[in-house]
Amino acid sequence: MNLLAHAVLSPPNPMIFIGNFATDFISSSEINSLHLDLQVGTALHREIDRFTDSHHAVFEAKSILVGYQRFANPLVDIFFDHLLTHHWSEAEDLNTFIANTYKTIEAHRSQLPEPASNILADVVSTDWLGKYQSVSGLQLTLQRIERRLNFRTGRQVALTGSLNFLEQYRYRFESLFLELFLEFWPDLRVHVSSFPIN
Repeated sequence: MNLLAHAVLSPPNPMIFIGNFATDFISSSEINSLHLDLQVGTALHREIDRFTDSHHAVFEAKSILVGYQRFANPLVDIFFDHLLTHHWSEAEDLNTFIANTYKTIEAHRSQLPEPASNILADVVSTDWLGKYQSVSGLQLTLQRIERRLNFRTGRQVALTGSLNFLEQYRYRFESLFLELFLEFWPDLRVHVSSFPIN
């Protein structure tokens, strides 16, 4: 699951929400020094990923991305967030949900280590969640990830070409997403609701 799905699955506690949302931007060495609710959020994030990554629809979606296997996990997460925006079924409409998510981030990101807080500031200012709605927005998202990976590794990483797979196999991705969403998502929500948050 990527950022939008994690936001949807978060409980209303804003600190747990922030911990869940920001886990991928927090180093493992920083987690134990965080506020307890933030730690609960990071644990929830990992449990959601563990639960989701075991589903066969996720495995099959990854297998479509020939030549991108090394980055299949984040690519499928991003593609599924894109499809989530097109099959939105929450009580709150998508744009309102995104706006309220950004308000929560701005109100509480200062509780995170500075690098993670700065990334969340960028999430809001450049509308990461809103960009999942279009293929052109996905291209900008992948270009941002490319820059980050190129900086970290010192090697050129090209991910935007994976969008060809999304377009070419869109029906298959959509079928897998809907299988995950319709059959697995309710189980995941029940699992998340039973996650100990106290």
